[in-house]
Amino acid sequence: MNEVRSHLSPGWSRFHVHSSRARQLGLIVVAVLIFIVRGLQGSGYASTLILTSMLFAITGLSVVLVTGLAGQISLTQVAMMGLSAYITGILAGTSITAAGTQQAGLVHPGSSPSMSYLSAALIAIAVTTVFGMLIGVPALRIRGLHLALVSLALAYMLQVVLFSNGYVSANLEDVSLARPPLLNSDTKFLWVAFGLLSLACLTTRNLMRSSFGRALNAVRDSEVAASTVGLNVAVVKTLAFGISSLYAAVAGVLFIALTGNLGGAVLNLDVGRSLLLLGVVVIGGLRSVTGGVVAGLLFVHLPEWIADLAGPGYVPIVAGIGVIVLAIGLPEGLSGLPARVFEFVQVRRSRTEVAA
Repeated sequence: MNEVRSHLSPGWSRFHVHSSRARQLGLIVVAVLIFIVRGLQGSGYASTLILTSMLFAITGLSVVLVTGLAGQISLTQVAMMGLSAYITGILAGTSITAAGTQQAGLVHPGSSPSMSYLSAALIAIAVTTVFGMLIGVPALRIRGLHLALVSLALAYMLQVVLFSNGYVSANLEDVSLARPPLLNSDTKFLWVAFGLLSLACLTTRNLMRSSFGRALNAVRDSEVAASTVGLNVAVVKTLAFGISSLYAAVAGVLFIALTGNLGGAVLNLDVGRSLLLLGVVVIGGLRSVTGGVVAGLLFVHLPEWIADLAGPGYVPIVAGIGVIVLAIGLPEGLSGLPARVFEFVQVRRSRTEVAA
């Protein structure tokens, strides 16, 4: 292989990197646009699936940022998505229970929304981002498995206290949220979600190329070495958790607008889905923008596809086999597949030229 590569032009490696990245971004755009067209032409259920996949793609990018780039194993990203949805629903939702029923929280039976959806969404994003930065505080002292356990415990705490009709707010299913004018049709919602997903992809890609992205890589590789060269490891980690939580918060405020019901939103954002999303991002590619987007698409659509082809009972079996095969045969994830194919074609072509 190395002998064949020696016959390639000196700029082959640079061309290979840039072309593979361009192909990956092109595939992202084409795939998402295909899903949007399918959603516009399909039923309401198809549009909901596509919208949900794009929102989880944004959350998948948050996993890429905090875990893939910064090396901090966080299992709170779906919980951050749920927290922003919860705050938005509490502030902008209305109760549909019968008048006179007692209910804890800011939403009371028969009440009008405390504020508009946009105001509530901005507050939810801000609060969730700050909360995410606070979650990063334990990461200043612990890392690896211990950090994963702490983040898992925090996510479970949010699930029990806020999301499970627990101690703070009861009867979450009785709180509804009307879509704002900008999102009051599936067509508008699809294009808004596509725009925000594209913005998240471009932002993440630019962060990877920036000095902050290099700082994240340095902290991931060795915190001691990073601090030795003058990086403030505490600031880098805290910002990584904050920015990733902002991504998840944006997805959360859109998710509750999509579901239209507080209980229907947060009860589907439990700890199990945090674990599942992390696993799917690893399959897609933990350190690439493509991996985050692919993870969002697979997270929602893969169970549907397997159920249609083989039946609902085969979903965990086929998914488990797929994880094992990809982990062994393609450790860099599905995002590395185009580069593998491109390299294979180039090497075969070069071997043919050398033999001739």
